[in-house]
Amino acid sequence: MKRSPLVGPAAKQSLVKQSFVKQVLSHVLPIVALFGVGGLVVGAGSLGLQFILEPKSVAWLNDYLPEKLQIPLADWDRPHTLEEIKKNLTKGDLTLGELIDLPNGDRITTISQSRYNCISRCDRITELRVYRSAKAYGPKKNQTHYRMVAQVLVPSANDRVILDSLQAGNSNSVEVEEDLPLETFDRFDPPNPNSGNWFNLTGKRSQGENNVTYGQLFHYDESRTKLTALIQWASPAETEPIVWRSLTAKDSPKLLIDQSIGLEPRFQAYSLTKSTATPELSLISIDQPALKNVEFQQAINLAQAGLWSLAADRLKTLKPKNDDWPVPAQLQFNLISYHAKIAKLQTQQTWANATQQVLAQLLDGQWKAAITPFEKDPTSRPEMREGIALEAPRLWKRISAALKDDPGNPHLQAWAARVTVDRDGKSKAIAWVNQQGGSSDRAAALMLLAPQLVPTAKPIAQKTEAGTIDSPQPPTRFNQQPPPPSSKPN
Repeated sequence: MKRSPLVGPAAKQSLVKQSFVKQVLSHVLPIVALFGVGGLVVGAGSLGLQFILEPKSVAWLNDYLPEKLQIPLADWDRPHTLEEIKKNLTKGDLTLGELIDLPNGDRITTISQSRYNCISRCDRITELRVYRSAKAYGPKKNQTHYRMVAQVLVPSANDRVILDSLQAGNSNSVEVEEDLPLETFDRFDPPNPNSGNWFNLTGKRSQGENNVTYGQLFHYDESRTKLTALIQWASPAETEPIVWRSLTAKDSPKLLIDQSIGLEPRFQAYSLTKSTATPELSLISIDQPALKNVEFQQAINLAQAGLWSLAADRLKTLKPKNDDWPVPAQLQFNLISYHAKIAKLQTQQTWANATQQVLAQLLDGQWKAAITPFEKDPTSRPEMREGIALEAPRLWKRISAALKDDPGNPHLQAWAARVTVDRDGKSKAIAWVNQQGGSSDRAAALMLLAPQLVPTAKPIAQKTEAGTIDSPQPPTRFNQQPPPPSSKPN
């Protein structure tokens, strides 16, 4: 009879560990298997649901399935070579554009269509498509094949709103007589590296003295193969008509569209919403005040009239110390501050003539400073008055808003009288001045801006040994009652 060899302590410890591992595996493996099967069932169910709702969304499985198990797709949606895609498009009078590579390997392109009975600009972009390389079977299986994974139709820029937005500050109406084609396709810089792929479709149109660039933004989400049309826009700016830019030093980038015309600064701004993979652009508007505070509302009224600097200065005095406004109010403040910066830069330029200098200052609400060129350059006064008369409608919008805010400002009153002469005539201007009370500062300004409104001296009869002669009488004011003092800057 053979005796069992003696088992040492180390061997016993190894046997105990092996026994423990076997016990753990015997309990864990069934659980892992159960979860694995459950995951397969859930995954298969999810794919099955996607196939029922949108067969094309799971077409990528064809790249891993044998030919006999391929998911059935319409012939136009099967993988095709580039030449086949072009040939199929030609049947519908369509043209395939340049394929642009995307970071994930997809390729985006335009589809253009020729218009009938046209002389120029006959090709217009009607679609954007995204293609992805795919496996194929048959005699051409060794050639590169593509499957369309995203598509969006591109409407013509025939919405009147696109060009109507350019009427702000411009008395000339915009007439849109035909659909405006989108002709050029380019990448558009994203606001940040994680915001996906942005693209811009643009076209050009001559409108009066302006060459207008218009377009529409698009976004492609690689993770969901989703191509989305975003906002339409228009701008007369020659450089950077649409760009991502921070309104203030601490502000995140905003989508800024330059709609300025002449000396009239105007920028349309959109903030980016990141709540979903597909971006949302929200217009920053000053149509309604974001706060119910009366002084905040008065500042918004000044901004609505184009008095950006006056509005920005007022808002700075209202802003809570060490505390930001609610987001809507902060966005309005940032937009107004940006306009004010541009308006002030214009007043600091060296202009070709004094008239442009005066108009830039008036558009910025610099009532006292705008009188200085009249003092320094007497020979140009007729020309400056003529230039002001041409801009009377635009200036009156600002002046009337400023009078509601600061009715006692003598220099503002003088400009109001000057513009009233151009709009309504001398008699109405005199009647308006008489209602405002007397002011030496205003009288001095009127001598420069509208001398026809200053009363002439009446002669006083005096008796002498030689007879009666007339001596000049100092001019009288329209009304000796003093006006309320102005509490606002000139």
